[in-house]
Amino acid sequence: MKIRGQILLASLLTTVLPLVLVMLVVQDNVARRFAELDTRRVEDQIRLTREDLTERSSEIIGLLDGLADRMRDDNTLRLALSGERPDLQEQLIDYAPRAMSLMDLDFLLIQDAGGTVLSSGHFRGAFGLEEPRLPRLLSHVSSGHALLPARSAQGAFLALARTRALQLGGKSYHLTGGIRPVS
Repeated sequence: MKIRGQILLASLLTTVLPLVLVMLVVQDNVARRFAELDTRRVEDQIRLTREDLTERSSEIIGLLDGLADRMRDDNTLRLALSGERPDLQEQLIDYAPRAMSLMDLDFLLIQDAGGTVLSSGHFRGAFGLEEPRLPRLLSHVSSGHALLPARSAQGAFLALARTRALQLGGKSYHLTGGIRPVS
């Protein structure tokens, strides 16, 4: 190889090699920065989602507390729950759908202590079904709320749900209410 070829090769190596090294370093830095930004964005979204779930969960428990107060004041409901007035059975079955629509809930169950569904707002056909584990499981969740699969006449959906115990007429009941987490 002549001297010109050697000089050309040496000058190419001295210009191309640093460029390649700079490109590799820049590529690594850009990839790291994008990963950090993406991680931060995902962490922010998770934090916002948790805050929203906590806020909506608090709203649900507030609604269930209000429902419990109304149920205590409703003499017709207490008579229907006592079983002394079989003619009020239909009103008991329809209690949760009426209450659910007034409270803007998507999911509402009224159950006795044994877990029998006494009234279901989201699926009227659930009356009489045994769901004894539902209130117990929800009450043992550390956050107090959980996403539950639910069904309605329109189809299945997920509900962010809370449960609340209620003493009425010397008996225990469970109110489980929820909303669709995504509007």
